Amino acid sequence: MKRQALLFAWTLSALVTAAHAQQATPVPHVETKNGRHALIVDGAPFLMLGAQVNNSSNYASALPKVWPMLERIRANTVEVPVAWQQIEPVEGQFDFSFVQTLLDEARTHDKRVVLLWFGTWKNTAPGYTPDWVKLDNRRFPRMKDKAGQDHSVHTPLARSTLEADKRAFVRLIGYLKEHDPQNTVILVQPENEVGSYRVPRDYSPAANALFAKPVPAALTRKLGKPAGELDRAVRRASRPRVQHLAYGTICRRDRCRGQGGQADPDVRQRIAGRTIQRARSDRCRQWRAAAGRARYLEGGSAVDRFRRARHL
Repeated sequence: MKRQALLFAWTLSALVTAAHAQQATPVPHVETKNGRHALIVDGAPFLMLGAQVNNSSNYASALPKVWPMLERIRANTVEVPVAWQQIEPVEGQFDFSFVQTLLDEARTHDKRVVLLWFGTWKNTAPGYTPDWVKLDNRRFPRMKDKAGQDHSVHTPLARSTLEADKRAFVRLIGYLKEHDPQNTVILVQPENEVGSYRVPRDYSPAANALFAKPVPAALTRKLGKPAGELDRAVRRASRPRVQHLAYGTICRRDRCRGQGGQADPDVRQRIAGRTIQRARSDRCRQWRAAAGRARYLEGGSAVDRFRRARHL
């Protein structure tokens, strides 16, 4: 009897594992061949016909108005914000109920999802950070203006801010890995419109010390510029590129790492950042140099890119 019970338990476990494996699909990713790029979903090029909900529609009660509109415009993908304050209102306590509701309803309506992570910055502002971040300027410092006064924007140079934001973001990606094996979510944008208004850069003592140093070698190497030439360009620029490097780095650094500090391919491929966008300006090139793992598609309309992708 004991032997039969063990055999039954083993068989049931195998069946559950097999059913889970059947649900899982390859992680969406960008493929590049012969200078052409494609977002691959379920093993084939995927053309997003997307719509974006309002910035503050990141709650379950707003979703019933979303799906009929997507059907009306025949969209196959919806971009939806997920706020740091929403999933970690109390430090160390996570709530993914909205994320699960979004996954369930998107599947019901046969839609894919792009998540927009409103973390340390959303249109430069900290409005979507948890209260325990907003109210602790000592632990999570703001940028300083030239007069040494606090600016509203969190400085990109604080490791404490990076670590707190990273922890929440990694937990979000981990939740998707566990609860979205069929990849309803096809892309995640880390942060949203970072930067600052009125104050071009952080003027804190730490930032001034960094800005007085040579331009980081990683940036000059990635851009293929001589250090001296770029250094002069940085110093006469109205919006210092060193700050752009800091923003790009905080969006990249350790974001693609799973628990234990090891690079996780599933996590790494989910974080495509702004996968389809034109990257023409100097600022975009500097962002790309700093963001490292983020992948971009350049040139032509979305339809042109899709047509080229079919020939990969």
